[in-house]
Amino acid sequence: MNTSSLRGLLLDLMACVMSCACATGHEASPAAPSTSGSGPTPVHEAMAVLGAAEVFATGPVYEGAMRLPEVDAFASLLAQPHAAVHFQELFRSATTAGRVYALCGLWLTDQASYATASEQLARANVGVEYMRGCHGQWTPVQELIVSAHPGDPDIGGGALPKALEAYAVGLP
Repeated sequence: MNTSSLRGLLLDLMACVMSCACATGHEASPAAPSTSGSGPTPVHEAMAVLGAAEVFATGPVYEGAMRLPEVDAFASLLAQPHAAVHFQELFRSATTAGRVYALCGLWLTDQASYATASEQLARANVGVEYMRGCHGQWTPVQELIVSAHPGDPDIGGGALPKALEAYAVGLP
């Protein structure tokens, strides 16, 4: 079973647990996605896409200025009433690239959680494929959190989360 299938199974299991808790009278978390209807909810789909992300980008990439599915997934989570809770969960379960998207979401929605998560990820000493236009470069996550070069965009200063938000939701 591959990682993507395992993540999907986990999301389905979480939805089942939430629906069972509601059916037995136990109160579900207000941030829990709705499990009514058939198929995955937009939150489940967004979490799956971001949870398996292989690259991080805040704008159009590759030849033809392609919009990555991760950008749409980020916009979907950001639009949720309990976006911070979803970004916290994403941070706990995602690939490194997915965790970087989660950091951007936390920077925008919950500064206290962002501070804790950014310290944790910076200590992990990991890297991510960071796409800017047609160019991708393996970048240490610490440099994305706080750039080693003054004036370069980073997450901590807000430039990368704001750029991602603007691109994802179509802000000018």
